Amino acid sequence: MLLFLHRIYIYFYLVLELLSLFLKNYKLSYPRGNIAGEYLIFILLLILQFINLYIGAIGNKTESSGTLIWFLLICFPLAFAYCFFFFLQSYVLMLEIFLNGVGLVFLLSLIHI
Repeated sequence: MLLFLHRIYIYFYLVLELLSLFLKNYKLSYPRGNIAGEYLIFILLLILQFINLYIGAIGNKTESSGTLIWFLLICFPLAFAYCFFFFLQSYVLMLEIFLNGVGLVFLLSLIHI
Protein backbone atom coordinates (compact mmCIF):
# COMPACT_ATOMS: atom_id res chain seq x y z
CA MET A 1 0.00 0.00 0.00
CA LEU A 2 2.82 2.39 0.87
CA LEU A 3 4.56 1.73 -2.45
CA PHE A 4 1.31 2.58 -4.25
CA LEU A 5 0.89 5.84 -2.33
CA HIS A 6 4.51 6.72 -2.97
CA ARG A 7 4.03 6.17 -6.70
CA ILE A 8 1.07 8.59 -6.69
CA TYR A 9 3.14 11.10 -4.72
CA ILE A 10 5.96 10.90 -7.28
CA TYR A 11 3.59 11.99 -10.07
CA PHE A 12 2.36 14.83 -7.85
CA TYR A 13 5.97 15.75 -7.03
CA LEU A 14 6.94 15.65 -10.71
CA VAL A 15 4.35 18.22 -11.72
CA LEU A 16 4.84 20.62 -8.81
CA GLU A 17 8.64 20.52 -8.77
CA LEU A 18 8.82 20.98 -12.53
CA LEU A 19 6.49 23.97 -12.29
CA SER A 20 8.57 25.47 -9.49
CA LEU A 21 11.78 24.98 -11.48
CA PHE A 22 10.23 26.70 -14.50
CA LEU A 23 8.94 29.51 -12.29
CA LYS A 24 12.33 30.04 -10.66
CA ASN A 25 14.06 29.94 -14.04
CA TYR A 26 11.65 32.55 -15.41
CA LYS A 27 11.40 34.90 -12.40
CA LEU A 28 14.79 34.68 -10.67
CA SER A 29 18.31 35.27 -11.90
CA TYR A 30 20.48 32.20 -11.43
CA PRO A 31 24.26 32.02 -11.30
CA ARG A 32 25.61 30.67 -14.58
CA GLY A 33 25.12 26.91 -14.92
CA ASN A 34 23.19 26.32 -11.70
CA ILE A 35 19.79 25.82 -13.31
CA ALA A 36 21.14 23.11 -15.62
CA GLY A 37 22.54 21.24 -12.63
CA GLU A 38 19.24 21.46 -10.79
CA TYR A 39 17.33 20.14 -13.82
CA LEU A 40 19.85 17.30 -14.15
CA ILE A 41 19.52 16.31 -10.49
CA PHE A 42 15.73 16.50 -10.82
CA ILE A 43 15.74 14.16 -13.82
CA LEU A 44 18.10 11.74 -12.06
CA LEU A 45 15.88 11.84 -8.97
CA LEU A 46 12.83 10.88 -11.00
CA ILE A 47 14.64 8.09 -12.85
CA LEU A 48 15.96 6.67 -9.58
CA GLN A 49 12.52 6.97 -7.97
CA PHE A 50 10.81 4.92 -10.65
CA ILE A 51 13.62 2.33 -10.66
CA ASN A 52 13.47 2.13 -6.88
CA LEU A 53 9.71 1.66 -6.81
CA TYR A 54 9.90 -1.03 -9.50
CA ILE A 55 12.63 -2.91 -7.63
CA GLY A 56 10.73 -2.49 -4.35
CA ALA A 57 7.52 -3.87 -5.84
CA ILE A 58 9.35 -6.86 -7.35
CA GLY A 59 11.23 -7.50 -4.11
CA ASN A 60 8.04 -7.24 -2.10
CA LYS A 61 6.17 -9.70 -4.32
CA THR A 62 8.97 -12.26 -4.58
CA GLU A 63 10.35 -11.70 -1.05
CA SER A 64 13.83 -11.87 -2.55
CA SER A 65 16.55 -10.48 -0.32
CA GLY A 66 18.76 -9.50 -3.26
CA THR A 67 16.22 -7.16 -4.80
CA LEU A 68 15.34 -5.70 -1.41
CA ILE A 69 19.02 -4.97 -0.76
CA TRP A 70 19.18 -3.14 -4.10
CA PHE A 71 16.04 -1.29 -3.09
CA LEU A 72 17.70 -0.13 0.13
CA LEU A 73 20.92 0.82 -1.65
CA ILE A 74 19.08 3.02 -4.13
CA CYS A 75 17.37 4.81 -1.23
CA PHE A 76 20.64 6.52 -0.20
CA PRO A 77 21.14 8.54 -3.42
CA LEU A 78 17.44 9.36 -3.33
CA ALA A 79 17.77 10.74 0.19
CA PHE A 80 20.75 12.83 -0.97
CA ALA A 81 18.75 14.21 -3.91
CA TYR A 82 15.81 15.11 -1.66
CA CYS A 83 18.20 16.81 0.76
CA PHE A 84 19.76 18.71 -2.15
CA PHE A 85 16.36 20.07 -3.15
CA PHE A 86 15.57 20.69 0.53
CA PHE A 87 18.74 22.62 1.46
CA LEU A 88 21.28 23.14 -1.32
CA GLN A 89 19.43 24.67 -4.27
CA SER A 90 20.18 28.21 -5.34
CA TYR A 91 16.63 29.24 -4.40
CA VAL A 92 14.36 27.12 -2.21
CA LEU A 93 10.63 27.82 -2.16
CA MET A 94 8.35 26.93 0.74
CA LEU A 95 6.49 24.57 -1.60
CA GLU A 96 9.74 22.70 -2.24
CA ILE A 97 10.45 22.43 1.47
CA PHE A 98 7.05 20.79 1.92
CA LEU A 99 7.37 18.52 -1.15
CA ASN A 100 10.87 17.31 -0.28
CA GLY A 101 9.99 16.87 3.38
CA VAL A 102 7.06 14.64 2.44
CA GLY A 103 9.33 12.79 -0.02
CA LEU A 104 11.89 12.15 2.72
CA VAL A 105 9.15 10.91 5.06
CA PHE A 106 7.93 8.50 2.36
CA LEU A 107 11.47 7.33 1.72
CA LEU A 108 12.22 6.79 5.40
CA SER A 109 8.94 4.94 5.91
CA LEU A 110 9.79 2.66 2.98
CA ILE A 111 13.20 1.95 4.48
CA HIS A 112 11.67 1.29 7.90
CA ILE A 113 9.25 -1.34 6.56
